[in-house]
Amino acid sequence: MNRERKGLIGLLGLLAGVVLLTLGVVRSYNSGGADQLHTPRESTASPELIRALLNESARFFTQKRYPEAEHSLRRVLNLDRDNLVAMRMLGNVYFLSGRYFEASSVFRAVLAKQPKDPVAHANLGETLIRMQWYEAGIRELLTARAIDPDQPGINLSLSRAYEELGDSATAGQYRKLASEQAARQKNQRTADVPQKKEETIRTEPASVKFPEPNHESN
Repeated sequence: MNRERKGLIGLLGLLAGVVLLTLGVVRSYNSGGADQLHTPRESTASPELIRALLNESARFFTQKRYPEAEHSLRRVLNLDRDNLVAMRMLGNVYFLSGRYFEASSVFRAVLAKQPKDPVAHANLGETLIRMQWYEAGIRELLTARAIDPDQPGINLSLSRAYEELGDSATAGQYRKLASEQAARQKNQRTADVPQKKEETIRTEPASVKFPEPNHESN
């Protein structure tokens, strides 16, 4: 009986040792291992740094140095992930680089924040058409047109999309609308030339002004 009791006590002691060893391993993992898994967050950037990066990316964009522009824009979004200016520009960079799937993801992200943005709808529509998703692209272009009927290029893009679908009649209607719109805009630009000198209010510095991709030239 005493021998059985001693064996039981020894077994309990062995189990206790295993438990303590396990606790020691867990504490070591929680203290040291967690530090290895944790990625340090970059400190909040100043508005001046973000503006400088945006200006840099705009310069790269106009020079068609798209990889460098992407790098600068990703730095901006790493510091300010909700920066819509950088998101729009990154989508344009992807589009002009032929990376249509990535461009569509960025334009969708913009629309998640601003659902009524006609430019983002138009750019997403153009991107989907390049991916040969014509029906989805047409829906986005029609949405952009409903929000802003005077946005340039939409009617022409719609005519091309319908042409790809074999609907020549509808394509012709949008070509006619595109021609009429181009004529109106040309006359309006001519009439507005004298007033441009009086415009002094800007929402952001002229150096931070990103052109939309010229889809017609691609």
